[in-house]
Order: sequence, then C-alpha cells, then structure tokens
Amino acid sequence: MSDAIKNDRLGTLTQTANGWQLQFVRQLNRPPAIAWRAFVEPELVARWFPSSIEGELVTGSPLTFTIPQSQAEPFHGEVIDAQEPHRLVLRWGPDVLRFELTEIPAGTALTMTVELSELGRAARDTAGWHECLDKLAKEFGESDAATWADLHPIYVARFGPEASTIGPPQEYLETHAPPAASDERESESTQAFEIQKEIELPASAEQVWAAIATGPGLAAWFMSMDIDPNSSMVVAWQPGQHLAIQTPAEADGSSQTFDYRIDSAESAHTLLRFSHRGTMAGDANSYARMMGYGWDMYLYTLGQYLTHFAGQPAVYIEAEASASGPDDWSLLLQALGGAASLGLGSPISFDLGEAGIATGVIDYNTATFLGARTANALIRFHGRALIAMPIAVSHHAYGESVDAAAITAGWQSWLTTTLAPR
Repeated sequence: MSDAIKNDRLGTLTQTANGWQLQFVRQLNRPPAIAWRAFVEPELVARWFPSSIEGELVTGSPLTFTIPQSQAEPFHGEVIDAQEPHRLVLRWGPDVLRFELTEIPAGTALTMTVELSELGRAARDTAGWHECLDKLAKEFGESDAATWADLHPIYVARFGPEASTIGPPQEYLETHAPPAASDERESESTQAFEIQKEIELPASAEQVWAAIATGPGLAAWFMSMDIDPNSSMVVAWQPGQHLAIQTPAEADGSSQTFDYRIDSAESAHTLLRFSHRGTMAGDANSYARMMGYGWDMYLYTLGQYLTHFAGQPAVYIEAEASASGPDDWSLLLQALGGAASLGLGSPISFDLGEAGIATGVIDYNTATFLGARTANALIRFHGRALIAMPIAVSHHAYGESVDAAAITAGWQSWLTTTLAPR
C-alpha cells in the first residue's frame, strides 16, 4: 500500500439483506453548516463529485446526473431524504448514497454509505468514491489525495476477485486513454513500470503450477503457448513455487518480466502473486494501467477455469473482427440484448453455425471486456479500440472432442454479421 493512502481512509465492504454496502469515514475541517455547501453549490460539487447534480435538494425531488467530459447519457435519481446540514440520501442511478454530517470539535465527521446491487463492481466503485472523498477533504484543507489507478489494485486485493469482475467505467477510459502514437520519438530514455496482482484460487499448488507453466494449462485460461524451462527467457523455474519469464532486451532497452509466485497454505486453496514489470520507451504509466485491466480479466478467467473446469483438456480458439470502428463495442452490446441485460449471471447465447449454439451466463463485464461461461467453455470478448485494434473473441473450449475449426469459423461469421459495415 502506498504511504500516501492511510488505513483509516479505506472503505469497507459488508453484505446486507438487500445486497452490498460500502462505507467511508472522513474528517472535514469545517463545521457541518459550511461542509454542506459542497453538496449544494454546483461549483463546489464539480470539484469532487463524479457527476453534476441537476434538481432541488429537497426530499422527494427528482434529479438528473451528467458525467462531465463523457459521451455517457445523463441518468436519473431522486432525493430520498434531505435534512440540512446533517443528512442527505440520494438515489444515484441504481445506487443509494447516504451522507451523514456530524459536528465534532475539529469540524465535521462525514460518513458515506453506498448501497450496491452488484458485488462485482465493489472494488471499482470503492476506489472511485475513495478518490472523490479525498478530493472533498482536500477542499477543506487536507493535502493527501489518491487516484483511482492507485486505489483500485488495493481494493481488488482487499475484497477479492468476486468483488472485482467489473472494471473501470467507459468514461474513465475515455479520459485516461494512452496518448496517440507518434512517428517522432518523444524521449530516448525508458521508463519503469510494475503491475502487481493477487488472487486466491480454489486449487492446489500443483494444479496452479500446471495452469501457469504448461502449454495445456495456459490454453485453458490465457492463450496457446509452451514454456521451455531450459530457455534463456525462463529466469526462475521452481515447480509448484515460482515461475519468472523475462523477454530479451529490445534495441531501445525495453524489457519485461512476468513473475508468478505460489503460496499454498492449505491443499485446497492457493494464493497466486503475479507481477508484470519492466522498462519501456513511452508512457509507462498508461501502458501499465491498460495492461492491468487485461490481467484482471485473465486472472479472473484462471480462477473460473480452476473452479469449473479444472483438469479438463482445453483448446484455445480466437477470432478477430475484420475492421475496427468507433461504435463496435456498442454494437456488440446491442446485439447481445443491450448493456442493461448483461449483468453477472444473465443468460446469454451465441449462434456459431455448424459449431452449434453456445448457451451460458455472463460471468465478467467491464468497459472493455465481456465474458460468458457455458457448460464447456469460457468465452471472452476483448474491446481494443483504445489501442486501435478490432474487437476479438477468445474461446477456451473444454473436453475430449473439440471442433476448433468449426468454432473459429462460427465466431468469425458471428463477428462479421454483428459488426457489419455501416
């Protein structure tokens, strides 16, 4: 954890009768009567709250919220309760936000609770509200403030993979996209980066090792590739404990290391610590942020494989759209029934022609990835517009008899039909 992120500022997650609840506590160095202005004056609201608030803050009043600098449509809510300057309860889209302001000698004790309907976005939303509340506290004299990118890995580690299946919202990606490529080199120097992830897996150390260090295991959750323990790229090979692979240095000095460490305290569960680090020319921070989203998806897929298909033979299949368009991800979601119908656990099916109809449930959903689990496969859609590449689909098929050619052709046809040129 960063030294700048204090333990007493971290949000908590608890299960309630109606779903899940996040809670934060902050001290504001002003009395409630002054702190209340940050909720009602548009200029102050804009400095910390993630959306504008249009409407009168009185009990029962309808509200409209707009995310600034985003293409997202405005959404609606209402004031459930308003008692100036001590209590404000809002319905903010699908969530309920509660703000309690209590006067203390040093100013105001602010308690914020958020009622969530989906566990999968708990890590994402907790990091977001943490950042917002840090900005609010800064308005009243605090100096420390953390960013979503700093906080999200912390909450993923605290809450676990089930609370981390939904990644950053599209508006975050729109405002934090990596810079466009340039023909001119901006700098001759390289920058260091590191991505760290942890996941608890329902498997033994031997099963996890087979999944990360063998060709058949990697095909089950990542992609088809073989690892030769005698290769010069394999810099650590301790079966059941530690695997590290380092790419050769490029002409500009860039190099990357992929490090897996297995910690098995009991035979039925294993903690996997993963690190992707290295040096590169260009914006290493943006690269690490975007790659981090991808590793969240892959490691979640590893957990799903070990939970539902452990030990089964796997075939890795992939297909790619023929071209890339700015509206492709929206078209994809519309073809599958619309974003509102793609919550975790929602039924889904794909007609793959001669390969048959794949029927299952949504098991992963972020701004750039969508996943489904069927009786014999894990399917992942990859939105790659931010790196100027077309949508791709990866299909991990399990079982003794898999017609990879038919599945590949089925997906290629499905993508072509779904993303037909406009």
